[in-house]
Amino acid sequence: MFPSLKSARPLLALPLLGLLAACGGTTPGDDLYITDPVLTSGYRDNLDRPLICDNLPTPMEFGFLYGGDLQSVQVSLVGVTSGERQAINVTSTNFSGGVGKVTFDLPAGTAPLSVGPGTLEHQSIVVSPNVIGYSELEMQGLSADGVTRVLTSNAVPVVSNCG
Repeated sequence: MFPSLKSARPLLALPLLGLLAACGGTTPGDDLYITDPVLTSGYRDNLDRPLICDNLPTPMEFGFLYGGDLQSVQVSLVGVTSGERQAINVTSTNFSGGVGKVTFDLPAGTAPLSVGPGTLEHQSIVVSPNVIGYSELEMQGLSADGVTRVLTSNAVPVVSNCG
């Protein structure tokens, strides 16, 4: 026979108590979270994906959703293969109603790439756009209580020549 709903209530309460106990260390000040990154660029490829231009300034915007007490952000570009990090000067931020937006302009040659000093000959110069590497945008969100959350974009192609 199956237990009645009335006799099953204590059995159902045990898992619920366990779940609530697992949340015991959470305080209102450490609930900052950042999700759903959307990176846009002033330059796009033929599939409408963002690009970083190595030879021209690249205007960019990083949108995201957040919850909790987001006070400020720090933005960096990180070279995918090199791991090299380059801090970015943010030109504007907007955090309102759980939606955040950070805008910045990447100066030419900003993306962290390692191109050795090698020698170039006239025949080796390529004028058309070449993908010369990939960078990820890393954003650290900071709360008033010192809580930090990190959000990273997908790898973005860095193109040698956008025009």
